Amino acid sequence: MYEPDYMENIGLRSYQQELSSRKTAAAIAAAFESPAKGTATSVHQKEQEVMQTRGEYNRVQQVSFDFSNVQSNDVYRKEFEKIRDYELPRYRERIAKAKTDAMEQFKSDFLYKLKNNIEMAYEKIEELNRALKKACFGNDTYRFEVKPNPAYREYYDMILSDLLISGENDLFSYDFLNKYQSTIDNLFAQIMNLSGNNSTAQSVELFSKYKTYLSFDMLSTDRNGKTDRLSRSIFTKSGGETQTPFYVAVLASFAQLYRIYEHDESANTVRLVIFDEAFNKMDSERIVESVKLLKQFSLQAVICSPPEKAADIAGISDKTLLVYKDNYQSGVVVWSKEMEQLHGDDRAL
Repeated sequence: MYEPDYMENIGLRSYQQELSSRKTAAAIAAAFESPAKGTATSVHQKEQEVMQTRGEYNRVQQVSFDFSNVQSNDVYRKEFEKIRDYELPRYRERIAKAKTDAMEQFKSDFLYKLKNNIEMAYEKIEELNRALKKACFGNDTYRFEVKPNPAYREYYDMILSDLLISGENDLFSYDFLNKYQSTIDNLFAQIMNLSGNNSTAQSVELFSKYKTYLSFDMLSTDRNGKTDRLSRSIFTKSGGETQTPFYVAVLASFAQLYRIYEHDESANTVRLVIFDEAFNKMDSERIVESVKLLKQFSLQAVICSPPEKAADIAGISDKTLLVYKDNYQSGVVVWSKEMEQLHGDDRAL
């Protein structure tokens, strides 16, 4: 039953060792009978598991291989080799192509969205500047400026390139890829943080914002034509001086939002603006100019101010309401010039 080599080198040697301890062949056979039966039982269980697995494969793959022949696994081995050597490589190629196509589509959509957002930012700035043309703060006029951010100029030029819109099916054109392939690769390496300089979340947030690729500033021009940039003077001016461009920007934004200058100035449109703790760092002259600017923009303002600023606002506002508290009661009264003359310094209550 056994190969000569096995009998000579393993079987007979093992048998002699067992015989020296168990003395007779019958004793050896008896000792190995129970393990042999256990092995036969285990073999039978494994055969059942193999047949069950083969049957399940037949059912799932809808094939009719003979799964009851436990002596041969040839048909299933051939099936495995076919899948491993032929079908799986084809699937891998298709998966790789799908991944590449998906990435290209993502890059295309990403750049198109950035392009649209940047172009929209330019349009909004133009609308704000149209609103600012009709208003001045004292002797100064203001306007916003937007231009490419020098730190990201390479990406900006790619995103705003005319070649980006000439692709077919929303994918990049040959000319665009030929000119900007390295820039695209560099940008998305930054987004996916292949350089490892920032966290991936920070990289995505930075490069997906259109503001990253733009530089914003606010310019004021006095009556003599001298222009001053907010970016250069904001750290050297006083609190009231730095609040001025803030109010100009806010009011221009509301005028643009409400599209005031797209209608007749008397048109019945929403123009409500609410300020809390207004003009808290401004002197009297700047407060007056701020309220005048509100009127130039034809905005309807509700201004809540502390008592020390109320006197400056009341003189040029349409109506002033005094909110007072007396012990556990509070109320609102319309403040008039007569009340101011009557109470004198008590008007700050």
